[in-house]
Amino acid sequence: MKNEDLTKIKHVGASRMGLLNASGITTIKQLYNTAIEDIARIKTMGMFSAKLIKDAVTEYYEQLKEASEKAEKKTRKKKDKKKVKGKKKTASKKKKAKIKKNKN
Repeated sequence: MKNEDLTKIKHVGASRMGLLNASGITTIKQLYNTAIEDIARIKTMGMFSAKLIKDAVTEYYEQLKEASEKAEKKTRKKKDKKKVKGKKKTASKKKKAKIKKNKN
């Protein structure tokens, strides 16, 4: 598994990242899934730091989820606009064909 830069998470600097990596936590997902008690047991962390880190990684994941949902919604809107444009063109072509037919 590839090591990630855990310093993206608030309250995790280079030294805490080193401690987390030494404890087998090398990705943000692993950190997110690790129990607060397990983080607190890591040398020099303690419950206070563990809570700060756990809250920060949870917030990080929520922001990622929110950004992902916004991007998905934006993509859906674009697709819907394309569908509507396609339908409008078809409708106007039908109208033109009707007018042309009526003129003949």
